Parts: sequence; structure tokens; C-alpha cells
Amino acid sequence: MTGLGVGIGSTVVDGALQQIYQVQKRSLTDQLVIRPFPQSLVGRQLWRAYREDMLDFAGLAVFMFGNKLEGDPATVVASAGVVEEFEVAHSKGVKVLPLGFTEYVSRELWVRVRDDFATYYPNATPAFRTAFDLLGDPSRTLDDQLQTTIDALIEMQRF
Repeated sequence: MTGLGVGIGSTVVDGALQQIYQVQKRSLTDQLVIRPFPQSLVGRQLWRAYREDMLDFAGLAVFMFGNKLEGDPATVVASAGVVEEFEVAHSKGVKVLPLGFTEYVSRELWVRVRDDFATYYPNATPAFRTAFDLLGDPSRTLDDQLQTTIDALIEMQRF
């Protein structure tokens, strides 16, 4: 499932569709749910309820980046919505996985989880802890981080 945020959203959908159609060779039904965030003024007022509803159907939430352009001239700022989504997910018992190496808000969330690891992952395996720690290292290659992300997701299924 994706909230299809502005910017990275379509790239995430592209990757999911490749996995579903080319690797798994399965139907799209129940494999991917796309819920774009409404961008109108009225729609933005509903974002909290929208996040809560969307996360009712999730077992895991992965957090990347967490920045956006704002103002004129546009500048990069932290996305408060990513923090809100993280907090909603955790409060609903959804497993959270911030990818700290992507920086911005995801780095802050990764630090928060690292500093209170047992609260977020009370049944974590040692292999997951190792993978989680590596997901905070921005100096690693993207290929290495991709493999570590996959390893972390596999380990999360074990607890």
C-alpha cells in the first residue's frame, strides 16, 4: 500500500508493479493498494483521518526521506506528515521501518527508534538489529542498502 506522496510515490509504484508483474507473475488484486493524498485545501484537512484509515490495513510501514519543497522560492523542509504517519502507524501496532540512510525525517525517525529499540521491536532477532543498524549508515552503497532493507523485512516477518 502506498499513500503516493508527491515526488517519490510514482517510483515506489513502479518498483512494486515490476515485482508483481515480472517477478511474482501475479495479478494486481490485493497486491498493491494506491491511495493518493488529496492536494486540495479541503483534502489536506482530511489527511490525518486518511492516514489513520490507510494504516488500518497495513502490517508494516516503511519510511523514506521525509522532505518536501515549500515556499517561494522553494526550499527543502522536513515533512511533518511523515512524522505524523509514523506516530499513527506505531500507535496502531503497525511495524515501522525508517530507512535512516535516506536522510531528512527518516533519519530522525531512525534515531528515535534506535534510541528506544526495545519499545519498537520487543521481539527483534539479532539479525534484525544488525540490519537495522546498517540502515542508518548513509555512506553505504544503495545496492548494499537495498539488500539490507530486504534482509530487515525478512527478519521482521520472524517477529
